[in-house]
Amino acid sequence: MGINKNKIIKLVEKHAGFSITPYQNKITEETLINSEFDFDDDEIQALMSEFFEEFNVNPDGFNINNYYYDYSDHSFLSLLNPFKKVEKPALKALSIAMLIESAKLGHWLYD
Repeated sequence: MGINKNKIIKLVEKHAGFSITPYQNKITEETLINSEFDFDDDEIQALMSEFFEEFNVNPDGFNINNYYYDYSDHSFLSLLNPFKKVEKPALKALSIAMLIESAKLGHWLYD
């Protein structure tokens, strides 16, 4: 059975919500989820969990920290120190196409 690309796009649209401006970009396979949407930790976790479950994709090898910064180890006091430099690793792109290709094969293809 083939994967319906539009169902994956609709899933992302559902989690992205709607824009009150008429200038919302059309979501396509090339859309970069982690740069075009302002998902917080809970929202992206919910999206990816639903994706893995709905499309029967094995999530082994998927690490959200490759695509989103992990702020869980930063205390409130560290935010108050303007001299503390926080190293942020380079993030990888997370696109709709990556979800589609992984859904076709039934497991996460990227590291």
